Amino acid sequence: MVLTPVVSGLTTPIYGWASRRRAREPVQTINVPDSALAGHVVVAGAGRLGGRVAEVLQSLRLPFVVIELDHWRIDQAKARAFPTIFGDAAQPVVLEAAGIARARLLLVTIPVLGVSRSVVEHARRINPPLISSCASRVPTPSRRSTRSA
Repeated sequence: MVLTPVVSGLTTPIYGWASRRRAREPVQTINVPDSALAGHVVVAGAGRLGGRVAEVLQSLRLPFVVIELDHWRIDQAKARAFPTIFGDAAQPVVLEAAGIARARLLLVTIPVLGVSRSVVEHARRINPPLISSCASRVPTPSRRSTRSA
């Protein structure tokens, strides 16, 4: 019991040291061209809106890549032959795998505002002149129902 606070305090530094020594796992990609993407669109989120945007980009033959974390949506993107990266778009390593440094535009269609903001912040650190657009759900104040007595 006496050692518990000491051991608990060491877990973060030990984990940091171990993760720096461990090799990074490659990011899983589907239908992404072998040649380096440049001047392309990165679509973060393959839900209703992101999937529709990807369909339009595909029909216009514009270069793009989709980033998605949900397995079901990954399967949908694979079936529609979208170039897709499996991962969390809020993680810089995933953005780098999507070629964000050479991208022309970032479209964030993730419904959570905080995650969308994080994606844009990381992308702008990697590619400052990047044009970005977000479509997120903004929480609205709840309406109270009033009853007259």
